[in-house]
Amino acid sequence: MTNPANKALACIPSLGSCEPSQASGILLADATPGSTCLGLSQSEQGLTDSGHPCQKGTAGCDLREKIAAHLECAPGFTKCGSPTVVIEVQVFEGESLLRAQTYSQPAYPERRFVINQRLPMGQPGGACESGWAARKLNNIVMETADAVQALKVQSGSILLGAGSYDCEISARAFRVGRHQAVLFDVTKRALLLLGSSERSPDSPSSAQTTSRGFGHFELKGNTVVTLFHYCEKEPVDAKVKPQALGAPAGKFPEVYAELNCVVR
Repeated sequence: MTNPANKALACIPSLGSCEPSQASGILLADATPGSTCLGLSQSEQGLTDSGHPCQKGTAGCDLREKIAAHLECAPGFTKCGSPTVVIEVQVFEGESLLRAQTYSQPAYPERRFVINQRLPMGQPGGACESGWAARKLNNIVMETADAVQALKVQSGSILLGAGSYDCEISARAFRVGRHQAVLFDVTKRALLLLGSSERSPDSPSSAQTTSRGFGHFELKGNTVVTLFHYCEKEPVDAKVKPQALGAPAGKFPEVYAELNCVVR
């Protein structure tokens, strides 16, 4: 967050509510070495010509900065997990207004999580008989959203908290004919995301293909979701059947499916 008088000025939010009564939860921090953090109650301060804080009324302390700040959510929301900090800055010389400007930026870093199906090097992704199979995502690659409440590998179930989600799904399949991945709300029995329609013929010359999907959905409370994968048929060759949900590359740990989400 920059400032017309002092580009080292940054905002540090401490609360995620957008109600006006919570505005005092914002602190303004001057990153200049030796400076201290300023609360909004101290937002009128003296400044030198170079923009550094000084004691009002002392020599060289000719400017005055007035700051107001508040949190905003997206239109239609009164509370949100990732609000925007809005800071209004006015710079005066005496009683004359020299400059006024408004700045905004997200209060928190991007809230994201990534979960994948990761298996030891050389281990295939598993069998997929004709019909639906749950992709057993077992590895949390990153989690900065506090959205993943529980991960049950055996059933492929993921418990997510309430929120607004922008997600990508991807899942590999090999020699299963037609195939398609979907993200399914098990709690409400509803389709959340639809993956692309793909084909991987059951032939020795066939290549592994990936079903991918992108989309947005809202969860009103804790919800169990599962990444399911439809396979038209299982490979005829018994040696290939365990590779239906992913043929190994054999060089590093194998990754066969992913769920990648940003939480708003």
